[in-house]
Amino acid sequence: MTKKENAYVLSFLAEDVRLYYEPHGYPDAEHLKTVAAVDVAITPMVDQVLMGLAPVIKGAWAAAAILDISPSSSTSGGEWSKW
Repeated sequence: MTKKENAYVLSFLAEDVRLYYEPHGYPDAEHLKTVAAVDVAITPMVDQVLMGLAPVIKGAWAAAAILDISPSSSTSGGEWSKW
């Protein structure tokens, strides 16, 4: 079973920028594949586990997973672009 949490894609039309916000670190691969390329992704970078038993936030791999899944708007193959 795949856990799904709320995630949002915000499109700023005047600037032609898309932001993906996933606050729990459970990116939905199927949803990300259908969304146009995002310019900014906000997701946790650190895991949080409740009492050592229940993962609440899965940040350790989420950023890399989003980078691999999401189509890239400025580079090919999900590579980071220069700031």
